[in-house]
Amino acid sequence: MSEKNSVDVNILESQIVALLERHKKLKEEHSRLKRELEETLKELDEARVEIAELKTNYSRLKLAKAYGWDEKSKREANLKITQLVRDIDKCLDLLNSID
Repeated sequence: MSEKNSVDVNILESQIVALLERHKKLKEEHSRLKRELEETLKELDEARVEIAELKTNYSRLKLAKAYGWDEKSKREANLKITQLVRDIDKCLDLLNSID
């Protein structure tokens, strides 16, 4: 084998080693990203369920308020609605952060 061929083989071997190492790192990154995606999708599903529950509760409270509760009940309902709106805002922030 000539010296040029020997150099070419050495270059190819080093390139193959570099490619194999890059392939390994990319596989690890792919696995990590896949896990992150699964976790994020799970969080998104949980947030959607929570938003649906909060919307239902909000509608119920709004309807109850329309039927004319006394002042104490209205105040309590208002506090609950305020808390629900905060919870909805938090859920929306979570959903927006996913995008």
